[in-house]
Amino acid sequence: MTPRRCCAKDCFNSKLNTKDIEYFPFPRSEFYAHKWAIAAGRSDLTLKSLQNLSKYHLCAEHFTADSFVNPPYNTKLKKTLRPLKVPMPTIFKNNMHKFDPCCRQIVEVNSSDPPSSPACDEPTALSDAEDTTTILVIPELLAELARSEKVRSRYSQEELIEEIKDAAILDEQYCGSKAALDDDEIKNEFLKHACRLCAGEFDYEQLTRIFTDRLIHETVDFVLPDQIKEDDGCSDLICPECLEKASKCVEIIKNFRKAQVPSYVECSDRIGPNKSE
Repeated sequence: MTPRRCCAKDCFNSKLNTKDIEYFPFPRSEFYAHKWAIAAGRSDLTLKSLQNLSKYHLCAEHFTADSFVNPPYNTKLKKTLRPLKVPMPTIFKNNMHKFDPCCRQIVEVNSSDPPSSPACDEPTALSDAEDTTTILVIPELLAELARSEKVRSRYSQEELIEEIKDAAILDEQYCGSKAALDDDEIKNEFLKHACRLCAGEFDYEQLTRIFTDRLIHETVDFVLPDQIKEDDGCSDLICPECLEKASKCVEIIKNFRKAQVPSYVECSDRIGPNKSE
């Protein structure tokens, strides 16, 4: 299994080199998934199906602090179901210098210089007869790296070319977008989108997990006692409408039960004197 990585243009964070930040999968709403892709400089991803696009991730460094439920830990994004709202990534900058000491030296020397060629911001792609593989843009930093005398003295031209090729195909290696789903995975993919109570299909962002919230679990179990188990292999998600209906059912039944106590006492008081007469 390939390690999770951020797919944003010019971001090189991954679980291999940056384990202390969170990586968020693309929303299962096509509207927001496409907005994420475009904001991240990866408009090529909008050509993929939503099923494949949801396998890609953006790291927490691309979101402002007010996008998170738990700053400064930044492990959970603020999302709302009604209306459906998903935080937008807005922070994007090249971070290659964090991982390569040679790049770090170049950045320190040239930090005040403007980019010499805006063409480096344009995406490049290779095509073959079977598929089109998106290539990560080689930033100005890599171009400067290849021209550096200090770097050329440490690496041969062939080694530099191989490094650039590796960077270019890194996105497809990590994201694994070409891997086909087998029948079981397709079945599980459907279950992730199905509400357990009404069996309706929804975007994943619209659903809530039953067993991660004690009150939701108790509500569902009250309506369907011992019928929904965490490990029964079926969907553990509930849609907002069913959750609202189930909550109303619980409230109504509890009110019915509460009403029986004073009604029983009042009825007993009325029947009691009649019997004594």
